[in-house]
Amino acid sequence: MRVELMKRNRDRIKCYGTFKNTGTKSGWQGEILPTVLLTDIRDEQGNILTDHLWFNLTKQFEKLGEIPAGTKLEFEARVKEYFKGYVNRWNDIDERRNDYKLSYPTKVRIVN
Repeated sequence: MRVELMKRNRDRIKCYGTFKNTGTKSGWQGEILPTVLLTDIRDEQGNILTDHLWFNLTKQFEKLGEIPAGTKLEFEARVKEYFKGYVNRWNDIDERRNDYKLSYPTKVRIVN
């Protein structure tokens, strides 16, 4: 669990992260959605929030164009709780657990 994010649940905070690469994920109706991987996510004071986070490739990220790996980014986002894990209702398996993420990134800009 991302304890530092848990402490700031529902807060909107300024963060810094390092762009690593892009990827994809499957959407609900089978469409392929582009994603962005940021690593070494820190707050304004330099405290580590999490080692990595995947974001949807939003217009904010698209505006930056092609980003080289290792580029430092600044952004604001809201801390949000979510549930992850395996669920199989037919076999009464529910291995969900809560975790925390950053959602709705805005004011994304390159800082180096």
